[in-house]
Amino acid sequence: MTERIYYSDEAREHAYKERTLLIAAALAMGTAVGAALSWLFMTNRGQEVREQAQAALEEGYRQARETTTEALNQLEGEIPNLRDRVEEQIGKIEKQIPEWRKQIDGKVAQLTS
Repeated sequence: MTERIYYSDEAREHAYKERTLLIAAALAMGTAVGAALSWLFMTNRGQEVREQAQAALEEGYRQARETTTEALNQLEGEIPNLRDRVEEQIGKIEKQIPEWRKQIDGKVAQLTS
């Protein structure tokens, strides 16, 4: 990784906090996706797998939302319009959830048939 030049300690701190927020959000989302995928490859009945996958996705989403909200509260005063930008991204993700559920159901149907 290249060494970045910051023009103030405040800018450096701001960049580190922003990076930490992104890492936390990515980690939470990765955990949720990993949990959902692990349920897909279990040898249970299709309905059980779908229910478990849905529960895992909802729990992962809840955890990601909680983690993001905590980090957002810390950074809110430092970055203008941060909450609005994060809420916009969350809205985009929420719109994709039904499509992801359809894809999961399709994969489960393939694996269980």
